[in-house]
Amino acid sequence: VALIADADALACLATWAAEQGGSWPVIDDAGPTLEFTALAHPLLPRASRVGNDLTFAHGATLIVTGANASGKSTFLRTCALAVVLARAGTTVPAAACRMRRVRLATVMRVQDDLAAGQSRFQAEVHALRRVFDRIALPGPPVVVLFDEILGGTNSHERHIGTAAVLEAVRHCAAGVLISTHDVELCRLAEVDPATVSLGHFADQAEDGGGDLVFDYRLRPGVVRSTNALAVMRAAGLPVDPPVGV
Repeated sequence: VALIADADALACLATWAAEQGGSWPVIDDAGPTLEFTALAHPLLPRASRVGNDLTFAHGATLIVTGANASGKSTFLRTCALAVVLARAGTTVPAAACRMRRVRLATVMRVQDDLAAGQSRFQAEVHALRRVFDRIALPGPPVVVLFDEILGGTNSHERHIGTAAVLEAVRHCAAGVLISTHDVELCRLAEVDPATVSLGHFADQAEDGGGDLVFDYRLRPGVVRSTNALAVMRAAGLPVDPPVGV
């Protein structure tokens, strides 16, 4: 039974490589933790996929900011999926891929758990605890991906908590990729420019102030624009708060 299961799994990996194409990962424990050329999400239509490059040194931290719907979360998921595919022994949806042997620890799309009596914030706290527990286990170094963590609490404590977790985890992980709307976190790049870098996804309004347009390109630096009110306005929602609020 085990041999049949192994053969079936290998057949699935071979089918993926034949149908999806991409590149075979090069495992190099002396190279960057992650290095992708034109990495794109394989579940998006080929005609509309946008590939991004990433070179991620061992011990580095990348803080990704961006407007709503600009591609931050999809980029992090794409990086995680690429690592999973490479570790499984099949092709990666990129023009080139080089990486170290690493494990993943992620906190993404955390939801509340009614059966367990956990709010969304409590569920995120437990997920963050599991990240540190995973790093402490023996094995290859761990790459950590955080997608807009601690969103289930107030903005003041979210900033403090996120900054504290990020500072702790980046000193014990092989690398950290974090997406956030909290641009204040980007000050960490001023404190430690040797290991912390910044990237962002931007948007722009069409001529005449119409619909927002996204190119889904990862650029260096901090995002300089916001679009939450524009998205609300486009949906017909009020965006003018009462006087004094």
